[in-house]
Amino acid sequence: IDDYVKYYFLDSKYIPYSKEKFLAEKEFIQKNFEGEIENFAIVSLLSSYHLKGFGNSVNTIQIMKDLIYEYKDKFTKNHNIELMNNIMEDLKSYNFTLTDYALNSKFININGDTLSLKDVFNRSKKRIKVLDFWASWCPPCIKQIKEGKDFKDKLSVKYNVEWIYISPEKDYEKWESANKKYKHTLNFYNSFYLLKGRSSALSKFFKVDQIPRYIIFDQQNTIILNNAPSPSDEEIFESIIKKIN
Repeated sequence: IDDYVKYYFLDSKYIPYSKEKFLAEKEFIQKNFEGEIENFAIVSLLSSYHLKGFGNSVNTIQIMKDLIYEYKDKFTKNHNIELMNNIMEDLKSYNFTLTDYALNSKFININGDTLSLKDVFNRSKKRIKVLDFWASWCPPCIKQIKEGKDFKDKLSVKYNVEWIYISPEKDYEKWESANKKYKHTLNFYNSFYLLKGRSSALSKFFKVDQIPRYIIFDQQNTIILNNAPSPSDEEIFESIIKKIN
């Protein structure tokens, strides 16, 4: 059932793991399935989106909670009940601000200086911030770094946006080489090599298991969108930033 739903939306206009796609999949399930099959499909929907960080932002948490509340009395299998309870507990514990442990995750910039995300945030308290998790071996990441500069510069000027490039990759030399190659975008001020990579507190907090990954913070460093669409979707991305501003 899960594969069937994903296949149905394979060529859709919806951005993967977006609020719009979540609501569209929910409507499709409720319209086409019933009984235990419907329950199973809803559980799959909730768990797959939760694994991608959906629900861990101010724009999506209530949607997840509402769907769990809607189905909590319909689930009969212990496994489904336990899974939904675990997701709900995780959502209740999420406060949209980074823990001190995550904020103190250490970076190295291209000059070899060591600093933390807290240091980076403190230097620009009045700006909207976009974290861009990337790696030198990731084609979509590199494509956006190479081709997205004009759009990003536009948002920086128009909405006071700061772009923060964080790489959790293992090979420091490859990261260093990529920074030199794409120095038109990456520099000592905005590009950072994440120490401990995907084992770092920052990666674990955001469950960074796939890249590219974009996370948007407002001027108060509140997490607005934990799994934002790519800036390549310029119209959609700008509309998100505009609402924050």
